[in-house]
Amino acid sequence: MKTYLDKITTSYIETIEKARNNKKYIYTLTKTTYTDDKYECWSEHPFESSRTFGNMFFEHKQDIIDKITFFLNNRKWYYDMGIPYTLGIGLHGPPGTGKTSLVKCLANLTGRHIISLSLKIIKTKGQLIDFFFEDRYNSNNKKNSIGFSDKIVFIDDIDCISDIVKKRLDNNSTIRPTNTLSMEDVLKTIIDSNNDSNKIMSTSMKHMDEEPITLDDILDLWDGIKETPGRILCIATNHWDQLDPALIRPGRIDISLLLSNASHNTISIMFQQYYNKPIDDDKLKKITEGFYSPAEIINVYIMYKDDSDKFMERLMMNVKI
Repeated sequence: MKTYLDKITTSYIETIEKARNNKKYIYTLTKTTYTDDKYECWSEHPFESSRTFGNMFFEHKQDIIDKITFFLNNRKWYYDMGIPYTLGIGLHGPPGTGKTSLVKCLANLTGRHIISLSLKIIKTKGQLIDFFFEDRYNSNNKKNSIGFSDKIVFIDDIDCISDIVKKRLDNNSTIRPTNTLSMEDVLKTIIDSNNDSNKIMSTSMKHMDEEPITLDDILDLWDGIKETPGRILCIATNHWDQLDPALIRPGRIDISLLLSNASHNTISIMFQQYYNKPIDDDKLKKITEGFYSPAEIINVYIMYKDDSDKFMERLMMNVKI
């Protein structure tokens, strides 16, 4: 009977794994506490998107694609040069300019899962470490099956924890909270526990689990002692200039991309793509440069996909969609 049950169980697991093979998912951290297992904290949705770099429009697009492609195809170069094999991408700009869409393009280009982390709901150092280094996300996945080479870590609205990641006015200020255990606390714990090592360990671990996140904790994750080869990290914000320079310096963020409202060049490229003909330059000049977001232009195209003249007339009104 046991052999029969084992066979059925193995067959069931193999069936699930086969169904999940070659599928990519978006894993979103939705909470930080759980009842039965830590996978309750993650929501899983199949990743399906029509967004590619071929149908997304922004300035210097080819340069960005070239940098990403070099990273993907030159692992050995990074190791030979002694450079950490990681890629950090900082996306910034007003709403509707394509920050989230670019992450989707990146996922389609790389064939990776998307891991969406919200620092707004992560409250302690222990949680930050546990969720950042998670490599399974769902009990139906194999253990250690989603390493850093298999995913894009996406931290949207990183400025939501502004008291941590924004510029520090006093560089000499203490970053650590004042409730850090002192030597006196440690000695008292040892004496009170009567050398009970298990109690000491429990107290120490509990303290780390309750310790608030600091900027140094985030920086240590990104380029501390523990390396994360193959990692692609994307952060997004509407307030790039307010972030602490230590967070976005080269080496942590390798590509800083401002996604702004559409320039005349971008509108021209979009028109060519949509209508398969060049844009009328005289009409183009009547459109206020930087007025429309790419998302707004796409909405106009959806309304007038069969009529390029009406498309241009609507844009030349220079009225928000």
